[in-house]
Amino acid sequence: MAKQKMTKKQREARAKAAEERERRQKEAQERATRTKRIFTIIVCVVLVLALGLPTVGLALCSSQQVEQAAVEAEQAVEQAEAEALAEAELAAALDTSAAVNDNTKQAEGAASTDAGKGNGA
Repeated sequence: MAKQKMTKKQREARAKAAEERERRQKEAQERATRTKRIFTIIVCVVLVLALGLPTVGLALCSSQQVEQAAVEAEQAVEQAEAEALAEAELAAALDTSAAVNDNTKQAEGAASTDAGKGNGA
């Protein structure tokens, strides 16, 4: 096989074809890189949304639950204070009633003693 000589036109045509192949290959590589970047960004956005939305939802729910628990605890404290106040008032009323009863018994005892002294004298 003998080497064929190429004309200047053929060499220029081959060079242009090689340049065109390189250009197309470079464009295809740039497109692939750009597509890969876009895909990566989309995946990151989806992951942020997929992980972020439930987290925010849980945070809101838990903060509402914390607020609700705080309100319930405050109501329980108020109820306990009211019960303690009612018990204190009841104890005071019983003490007052007992004191009145004691005073009444003492007065009745003194009256009966005075009446006994008057009858016996």
